[in-house]
Amino acid sequence: MKLRTQILIGFVFVLFAVPLSTYFLVIHFTNDLLAQQREEELVVSSQTFEKFLKLRGESLQFALKALSSDFGFKKAFGTGDLPTIYSAIRNQKERVHADMLSVVGLDGKVISDANQTVQGGRIHFSEVSLLKIPEESEQLLISMDGLR
Repeated sequence: MKLRTQILIGFVFVLFAVPLSTYFLVIHFTNDLLAQQREEELVVSSQTFEKFLKLRGESLQFALKALSSDFGFKKAFGTGDLPTIYSAIRNQKERVHADMLSVVGLDGKVISDANQTVQGGRIHFSEVSLLKIPEESEQLLISMDGLR
């Protein structure tokens, strides 16, 4: 093979090999970078969502504490005035934009339900996630979907 042919083959090889290898290296590192960015965004998103859930839980807990401290609600609960209890929890549910709000006895029996879907039914505490059991009060905040 002549020197000219060898130089031409070498030149053509370099002409195609360098850009092709550069292309594959750029694709490889870009994919790695994108995967890393997706992972970081997922971590940030999950942390943001957890903070949102925590703040929402605290907001609901504060609202329920205010309801359970209300003299009228305590009186209605103490006398067993179910229409007043229902009205109070229905108003509270709408005020805090909750999906569900129920008054449940320690035996698991639903005393009143703002949606009137489980009236008189039972909630088995083994099936729900307990969020907080305040030691100084008789309140119990639970989540039916296991949200904290």
